[in-house]
Amino acid sequence: MKDASARALYSVGNCYENGIGIEKDEHKAFVYYQKSADMGDVDGTFQVGYCYENGIGIESDVHNAFIYYQQSAELGHVYGTFKLGVCYDDGIGVERNEHSAFIYYQKSAELELPGGIYAVGNCYLNGIGVEKNDHKAFIYYKKTADMGISTGMNSLATCYSEGIGVEKDGYKAFTYYQKSAELGNATEGTYNVGSCYEDGLGVEKNEHKAFIYYQKSADMGNVDGIFQVGYCYENGIGIETDEYKAFTYYQKSAEMGHADGTFRLGVCYQNKIGTEKDENKAFLYYQKSAEMGNAEGMYAIGYCYINGIGVEKNEHKAFIHYLKSDEMGFVVGTYNVGGCYEDGIGVEKDENKAFIYYQKSAEMGDVNGTYSLANCYQNGIGVEKNENKAFIYYKKSAEMGDADGMLKVVGYCYHHGIGVEKDEHMAFINYLKSANMGDIEGMFNVGDCYENGIGVEKDECMAFVYYKKSADSGLSEGMCNTGYFYENGIGVEKNENKAFIYYKRSADMEDAKGLYSVGSCYENGIGIEKDKNKAFIYYQKSADMGDPEGMYKVNGCYNMELEL
Repeated sequence: MKDASARALYSVGNCYENGIGIEKDEHKAFVYYQKSADMGDVDGTFQVGYCYENGIGIESDVHNAFIYYQQSAELGHVYGTFKLGVCYDDGIGVERNEHSAFIYYQKSAELELPGGIYAVGNCYLNGIGVEKNDHKAFIYYKKTADMGISTGMNSLATCYSEGIGVEKDGYKAFTYYQKSAELGNATEGTYNVGSCYEDGLGVEKNEHKAFIYYQKSADMGNVDGIFQVGYCYENGIGIETDEYKAFTYYQKSAEMGHADGTFRLGVCYQNKIGTEKDENKAFLYYQKSAEMGNAEGMYAIGYCYINGIGVEKNEHKAFIHYLKSDEMGFVVGTYNVGGCYEDGIGVEKDENKAFIYYQKSAEMGDVNGTYSLANCYQNGIGVEKNENKAFIYYKKSAEMGDADGMLKVVGYCYHHGIGVEKDEHMAFINYLKSANMGDIEGMFNVGDCYENGIGVEKDECMAFVYYKKSADSGLSEGMCNTGYFYENGIGVEKNENKAFIYYKRSADMEDAKGLYSVGSCYENGIGIEKDKNKAFIYYQKSADMGDPEGMYKVNGCYNMELEL
């Protein structure tokens, strides 16, 4: 009879809490739950704890919440057991104790509570109260997925996606993300389906479908989805580029506390993407994102300090923020710390530390760090000179993707036998690769090879083609050589007017040889009317830059070889 009465009191409390057949009254609900708990009803005991935790009908008191959860757990209440784990996990009403949290999660899991099973998986994944074990995490996530729990399916999909405790399987990852989205984990699951479509994970890559799923998750309030929609609009991924919409979505995600969205908002203000340029706001948003733990934002603050963007220029503060971004694992920050130490920017010059940070960034896969490491070995910067290691790292940097600039360095090493046996043909091949990837110095070097038969059969026509390519791409040395070929009809029909044009372009870029050549044109009337005064001016300029031919001509002018 006592049990029946206790149960009846619990039921009355439930009616008052939820307004079932009577006006909703949370305080009366608590009173009846308390009465049923005092009579030993397990559900009433649990519910009193829940009321104390959440301030339902009574002032919130987390310590009392813990006590009642503990009582309900001792009475075999599965949710009470689980909530006891949560209390120990988060320090609610009791000192935080991860091991105790794991024990109670495990007990609730043994009672087949999906939330408990899922929590045990999280504990194994993150090493909370138990030794980290990815495979056991996978097993527990799979149990919840098999029970139809959408969060379990989502985590199981992540295991398949990243190879956590199981072999990677893109198709299974996509399948479980999709199931998760369909079974209630709408926002996160939907977002992850979009991610699969964007990356082609377990499904054919389809950027438009990716955008659709990101948009769906954004409409459901998923902050990652909102950010990603902005990113798609900015970069034209699956939708036409719209910088204003990109800015709008970044702003929404930033307002919701998204660190990456806050950072991108700073980028928008700095670069006038979908909004008016405002460097002060750019700096503020970079600062906000850094405070939220965004490493790229921390680096951007350093960049602002070094260049005076939205804040007064301060090289020491720049260095400090580069260093902080390095500590947060941002490789570009690591590389820039090396650069600061090498050049003494914001910190005392220290070539050994420069080498250490370049090495660290290289180990993190940074192409610039790898290149700088090679340069250190070649020139003995902070480390004993070692041309063989220099060559190895130059070659690595070329293989890492920034091949346009790096291949010409590898070519230079082969050309001059630096750290590797001299091989002119390999030099030519690497120069050619860099030229084909748009590197202007690589183009010039290919021209030089063809002109002089270095590693390839001599071909003056091809030499002219590559010199002209480098010239038209903005290289002053290439302009000068193109002018020389036009002047002398080497590999191309002689054209003194074009010769002068290219010499002049080179001279305008303060190229000493180009200045001398323009002087020669004015002296001898090559492609331009003779003008001895102008000839002298250009010879003087080239002489001032150390050109020996210019010096000789200026000396000759003073000795009246030219009638000025």
